[in-house]
Amino acid sequence: MKKVTLEDIKDIHKRILPPASKFNKGEDILKLIMQSSGFEKVKQMKGDNFERVINAGRNIGTDIKTGQQTSVYTVILSEVNKVITSFPGTPK
Repeated sequence: MKKVTLEDIKDIHKRILPPASKFNKGEDILKLIMQSSGFEKVKQMKGDNFERVINAGRNIGTDIKTGQQTSVYTVILSEVNKVITSFPGTPK
C-alpha cells in the first residue's frame, strides 16, 4: 500500500474540481487530524480500516454528498493508527 502523505490529502481534498469533499482554503488539516486522536476509532463496515468521525464545531469544508459546508470530518486509519486519509463529511 502506498504511504499517504499530508500533501496527498491536501491535493485530493482542497482541489476545486469534483468528485471529492474539499477542505476550506486555509484549513489546518494536520491540526484537525491531530485533534481527532482523542476520539474513539470504529471499525469500518468494509475492509480492515478504522474511522473517526468528528464534529469540529465550525465549518471546515464542503461535503461531497450534500454540496454544503460541514463541521464534520472523517479520519481513516489503519489497524496500527496510521492515517490513510481525511475528508470533510462522513464516510459513504
